[in-house]
Amino acid sequence: MVKGSDWATACPLLDRAHAVLGTEPIRMPTRILTPSALFDTGAQFSKSLIREAGGADGFQDVAPWMLSVEHWYGTREEHALARYDLARDLLADTDRFDCSYTATELTRRIDRLHRHP
Repeated sequence: MVKGSDWATACPLLDRAHAVLGTEPIRMPTRILTPSALFDTGAQFSKSLIREAGGADGFQDVAPWMLSVEHWYGTREEHALARYDLARDLLADTDRFDCSYTATELTRRIDRLHRHP
């Protein structure tokens, strides 16, 4: 299970719930917690909340490709490679892997790794 680091506080509760339900420790889900994305205001970045609010029009600090692969500058393969390279970049400093990053910072990192026209 891959989740944002904002789920870290909920994991012990989920583990306890599994234990109460009798889940064997070997069958407990493995979790990988990734950095969380934030708006520049510090609010949690949520694609579902943006969609519920009527789209990205009111969110100028969010690159369109962060909301839909159709807005990526190149091919879907290039988009996948850019996200992979971003994950490698973030994993390079494991002391900061559980941090949160703004949408602007994530865009800056991707732009540094992949130049766009």
